[in-house]
Amino acid sequence: MSDYHVIINPVSGQKHGLRIFSKIKPLLSKNGKSITGTITCDKDHARQLIKELPLDGYRGIIVIGGDGTIHEVINGMMCRADGKILPLGLVPAGTGNSLCHDLGIKNPEQAIQIILDGALTSCDLFELTMREEVLYSFNVVSWGIPVDINTQAEKLRWLKGQRYNIASIIQIFRNVRRRVVISLGDQRWEGMYSLVIACNTIHTGNGMRIAPNAIINDHKIDLLILKKMNSLHLLSLFIKIFRGQHLPHPDISYTQVDSFQIDGPERLPLNIDGETKGSTPVQVKYAETQIPVFAVERRD
Repeated sequence: MSDYHVIINPVSGQKHGLRIFSKIKPLLSKNGKSITGTITCDKDHARQLIKELPLDGYRGIIVIGGDGTIHEVINGMMCRADGKILPLGLVPAGTGNSLCHDLGIKNPEQAIQIILDGALTSCDLFELTMREEVLYSFNVVSWGIPVDINTQAEKLRWLKGQRYNIASIIQIFRNVRRRVVISLGDQRWEGMYSLVIACNTIHTGNGMRIAPNAIINDHKIDLLILKKMNSLHLLSLFIKIFRGQHLPHPDISYTQVDSFQIDGPERLPLNIDGETKGSTPVQVKYAETQIPVFAVERRD
């Protein structure tokens, strides 16, 4: 049996997944580690694979991809019939790589050394219930302008690393505001809002430090809520968000919660771990299960 199974997404980020795999494979072999691997061929492939792959004997799953690939692998693990969960080794190959940012994983060579060193930390998950569907998020769940930005960025892939920046500017000036109902325990807020973002990681998108107080294993959801705002003020705010300098802010509610709900007069799309998927109404809560990930040092 091999030590690791490697999931390679060849289209993540700037489509360097296969080149990165060819670079890290000798590093594992040189250290006496054997691997098997799968190249994903479409969305949801990684989830289906990990859901059914026999995992006995493996030390962990290595993911070469971005946040969307990690999301698929985690959701595959969470719906396994045997309940088996293995540590994840993260090799950044996407546009955002939010969890890698939080863990200080900067390049493939460093990522492999971290895996070889074997230190683990835990990563919280959010459990999302949308009517009959249940999904898990490790990074971000958002509603409103962040979804518009993500949808726009998918159309601008030819801009590579700049696509999120350009998409943000376009959607900030469009500044679509929608009516929403947000429930936090006994509190119920209803009105016109620009965005709702629930974070487990500090970083989202292409390095935005949107939840500077977030810790990936503190068992809390960092929740940001922004009421409607004119486009120029919103642009100024987003510039601060990239630097993590937007808090405190009089128009932002930033709190840590165990659960919340988003509803409204119509079904509206969500951004879950960098992918536009699912829709309101949604109930989000801290999941009891955590995912072990290889990290620079133990953080628990």
